[in-house]
Amino acid sequence: MGERIDDRLSGSDLEEALAALLYDDKARLRLHAGQAADPRFAALKSGQVQSTFVAAPLTLVARKAGFRSLVDLADLGFPSTSASLVIMKSTADRNDREVYAVMRAISRAVHMFKNNREAGIRSLARFMKVNDPEALDETWRSHAEIYQEVPSPSVAGIKMVKDFLGQTDPKLAQLNVDEIVDVRFVDRLKREISTANK
Repeated sequence: MGERIDDRLSGSDLEEALAALLYDDKARLRLHAGQAADPRFAALKSGQVQSTFVAAPLTLVARKAGFRSLVDLADLGFPSTSASLVIMKSTADRNDREVYAVMRAISRAVHMFKNNREAGIRSLARFMKVNDPEALDETWRSHAEIYQEVPSPSVAGIKMVKDFLGQTDPKLAQLNVDEIVDVRFVDRLKREISTANK
């Protein structure tokens, strides 16, 4: 029907990690709340596209610019890649104890983030370099809802991003996701938490 959606996955942690892993080890992505000059908004305003993907705090920026949300992908159970950590298999094998300690620290931090709103917002403000209370609250609420206390990779989400990027990148298209996803640390941490909660 001639309607276009801006399907750039700008802001996807996994997309950035895969790009860094395969092409540019200095790849960095910064998110600035209030950045209404985002190319996705410009494309919407000009009529080049009729919809796009945004995540908090850009959801707030979009609402303030007069756009409305059609759907929150988290409400649909859309597979998320935000729990994906990238590490070389050889590093994980050589540093089992250290990798597990990092996973435990992340899990504790997520627990604190989800259960202590004030501390979570302070952390967001510091790391995002944002001081807009409304943007920080929007971001905290959005992430507190979707973050798992034990970050577990979503194989479906990783495959979805891989398939999307693989449409234009033959190297990524050949990647076997099942061979690169390692859940041994996640499983161990879930067992530890389950035992501690008994």
